[in-house]
Amino acid sequence: MTHDTCEEQLILVDERNRAIGSAGKTAIHRAGLLHRAFSIGFFARYQAALGNGMHENEFVYVYFGRLKSAPKPDPAEIADIAHLSFDDIGRRIARDPHAFTFWFKHYFRNHGAEIARLAEQASRLPAM
Repeated sequence: MTHDTCEEQLILVDERNRAIGSAGKTAIHRAGLLHRAFSIGFFARYQAALGNGMHENEFVYVYFGRLKSAPKPDPAEIADIAHLSFDDIGRRIARDPHAFTFWFKHYFRNHGAEIARLAEQASRLPAM
């Protein structure tokens, strides 16, 4: 495969989703090679007044997948990680709504069934 820098490069993977190289999008699709792809869905744009002169006006991307090891986020960006079931999240929001961001509560309340369905589908995917 040629490495055409003008064309979008895709990550080639083996059957266990381990990266084995990269190549241009056209060449990969012509040869039918296994590669990573990402599907992104919007849960619908929202706007909200947050108080103190702050406003949300966003498109929010939500990703679902399985991890094969514990995440190690940058502590400057993420303070804590919790592994909770869908029902546990609902109970925590009801008990302490200020512990969650506005957008998270909005999507959980308005799109909870879809989130639960996508999370269930992701739980059956190969671990990344």
